Amino acid sequence: MKPEVKLINNCQLPSTLVVIGDAHRLTQIIINILSNAIKFTQEGEIVYWADQGRVAEDKVEILFSVSDTGIGMDETTLRRLFRPFSQVSVVQSRVTLIEQFIQFIA
Repeated sequence: MKPEVKLINNCQLPSTLVVIGDAHRLTQIIINILSNAIKFTQEGEIVYWADQGRVAEDKVEILFSVSDTGIGMDETTLRRLFRPFSQVSVVQSRVTLIEQFIQFIA
């Protein structure tokens, strides 16, 4: 039997916030990141967090974070994680692609 993993949603976005963007792609990114957290967390918790960041004229920054009690990564892997064309594993290469896409649509 697999131990229990709690999924905690700490979304702090204002209910009145309306943004225009690519909801489909953003949803894919968040699902991929949460899927990786679920895959590598055998027990404990996964915390999803979203909050409003800086606001300037007609733009708003939305901050997302996912933390978990999974197996984690060593310091060397973390340093290589967001380098393009440096594949640590399939999971880390997806994270690199996700970061590049986020920078592209920002």
